[in-house]
Amino acid sequence: MNIRAPIDKNDFELYYNFRWKNLRKPLGQKEGTEKDELENESYHLMIVDGDNILGVGRIHFIVNNLNKKAQIRYMAIDQKFQKRGCGSLLLKELEAIALIKKVKHIFLHSRESAVDFYLKNKYNKIKKSHILLGQIQHWYMEKAL
Repeated sequence: MNIRAPIDKNDFELYYNFRWKNLRKPLGQKEGTEKDELENESYHLMIVDGDNILGVGRIHFIVNNLNKKAQIRYMAIDQKFQKRGCGSLLLKELEAIALIKKVKHIFLHSRESAVDFYLKNKYNKIKKSHILLGQIQHWYMEKAL
């Protein structure tokens, strides 16, 4: 098992398909809804075991006149591999990218079902965020690096 960035067109197809199957398909969403306008500006990572993707995650940076922040999005771990440390390993690698980019503050919007995972990884639960597709409550969470 290792963590790496998708490197070619085939990798990215598998990566996005994994995101769709794990994050959007269960909500009845069409393929394509697993992407947004920041894909080309983001850093993508996936946990792989041979040819199998076990999990994915993305980080992108938001720069304004006062500071630079990072946002983690589209984290998903195959259900068969949850609670085995895969998500924490992936999260630590995404945080390492933020540190390389000299970012000291990361935020995310966690699904209700993943809040405990992020709390375990030292994120602070700040406030209720949006409700995805009228179905899934999200929480704004942040962490100082």
